[in-house]
Amino acid sequence: MLAPWQFGRHAERSQRNATINAALTAPPAPVDEYLSVQGPPDPGLAWRQVTATGTFDLDQQVVVRLRQDQRNQPASEVLVPFRLQDGTTLVVDRGYIGLDAVDIPPAPGGRVTITGRIQPDQPDPLRRPPTKIGSQMLVTGIDSRQLQPRQAGDGTLRIGFVQLGQASPGALREIGVPQTDDGSYLSYALQWCTFGAIAVLTIAYFAWREAFDPRESDKRDACSSPPDQPSLRESSNVQRPTSVGTGVETGQRDQRSSPGHMRRRFDRSQLYDQDAPRTS
Repeated sequence: MLAPWQFGRHAERSQRNATINAALTAPPAPVDEYLSVQGPPDPGLAWRQVTATGTFDLDQQVVVRLRQDQRNQPASEVLVPFRLQDGTTLVVDRGYIGLDAVDIPPAPGGRVTITGRIQPDQPDPLRRPPTKIGSQMLVTGIDSRQLQPRQAGDGTLRIGFVQLGQASPGALREIGVPQTDDGSYLSYALQWCTFGAIAVLTIAYFAWREAFDPRESDKRDACSSPPDQPSLRESSNVQRPTSVGTGVETGQRDQRSSPGHMRRRFDRSQLYDQDAPRTS
């Protein structure tokens, strides 16, 4: 049962790694080839590199809380809308900042060309509403339609978002790609197959031995003593014959050794010392 599950996990991990490696090695393409205003991107397009030209809308910058960086340390991410030349809007993830960060470095103004990786939306499964502290808007998920509701309503929002590369204008601490090793699923699956084969062979061996091979205990029982030889217990119960000539002595010996004949009568003379002088 566990081996097929491990094989399945290995296949899923291998397919995911192949998708990521293919996306990372592909040359960057214009963003309009992969992100559309009609619907979310295909999951197989994740991590594809794209380029876009436009301007950052710094007035609508948002901070995503409750994230972890590559070192598994608590962090936040910074999102900002990016207005493209064709009038559409793209949500851009600038990267990580620390939890204790007070001032966020501003993105460059004016028209710039950015490069990043495509990601599908990552909405908060608990659907927690945004909060505002001072002038900063805080959210717990990345949902492009929630972040840009007006553009989503008029059909000018490209659904999904782009994580900026480290060399791109406006990038903060880069969000790295996941590890692409296959993990230990295959080795675990082979171990479970080995354990299962050993168990089956062991059961088959003992079943064959029970059916065709005489037990060692039966051999020992058969060779322990001949069938006509009395056992020690039986031989001890056999009465030994007594000779006629010694019958009297044997009877007398038995009488002396019996408890009734071992008891002697009480003699009052034993109360006195026979060697002591008698007084008249």
